Formats: sequence, structure tokens, C-alpha cells
Amino acid sequence: MGDRHSITSGGAVGMALLLDIKQGLFELRWCILFLAFLIIADLYFGIRESKQKRRIIRRSRALRRSLNKFMDYMFALCFVLVLNIIFIQHNITIPYFSLIAFALISIFELESVVNHWLVLHDRKRIHFKKLFKSILKHKRKDLSDIVEDYEKETNNNNK
Repeated sequence: MGDRHSITSGGAVGMALLLDIKQGLFELRWCILFLAFLIIADLYFGIRESKQKRRIIRRSRALRRSLNKFMDYMFALCFVLVLNIIFIQHNITIPYFSLIAFALISIFELESVVNHWLVLHDRKRIHFKKLFKSILKHKRKDLSDIVEDYEKETNNNNK
């Protein structure tokens, strides 16, 4: 008889967790909509880039990859929301934890969109990771030093 109550209470805990996740996703609805917009833009510019390079385009594969990407990002956001719930229950407050995670997730997609657009306009790709390293490396705020350092790093890696 004790097992039945533990199963019932486990179900209640699971439902409470799902409701908390649902509420967290609702609060991030505009972020999720922006992420969906970025994924659609990535799909659009990726198809245009493939057409420009005269590659074979399999639209069903491209749509499937975009949907998989969206589901991966949603899983990551749900994971972050669960971590946030755990932190709150242990009196650890990290302001804007979910938004920070969303920003990190959207940077990956934004890099893809920007690089597709740059290739379409015959420009050089940007490596966000190297660019951020160059920005963090320079303490002075002179933009020309940051750009020179970034160009040196990308040129050294291309050789």
C-alpha cells in the first residue's frame, strides 16, 4: 500500500515539474518566437547559398534538419528551466538565467544566419568565437586593434 502512495506522489511531482516548465516556456514565448525566426532565416539563406553554389537541394532534408534544430534548442531551454527550478528550490538565485541561456543558444543560430548572408554577398565568413576572444583580449576600447587581432588570428588558422 505504501508503494501506491509513492507512485501517486511521484506523479504529482512530475506534473508540478511539467507545469513549471510550461510556465517558464510561456514566459520565454517571445524568445522562442525569435529563435524560430532565426531558424527559418537560416533555412532560407542556406537554400539560397546552395542555389548560388549550384548544389543539389533536398528540401525535405533541410526542413527535417531545421525542425531537429528547433527541437534541440527547445530541449536545451527546458533543461535550463529545470536547472533554474532546482536553483530556486535551493535558494540560489541567478538573475535572468533563462535569458542568458537563450542568448547563448541564439548566438549559434545567429552566426549561421550571418555567415550564410555574408557568403551570398561574396564576403568573408565571421568566426564569432575568434571575434569574442579578440574583444576580450583587448582591454582598451580601440576597435581597430580588435579587428587587426581578429584578422591575424583568422589568417593564421587558414594557412
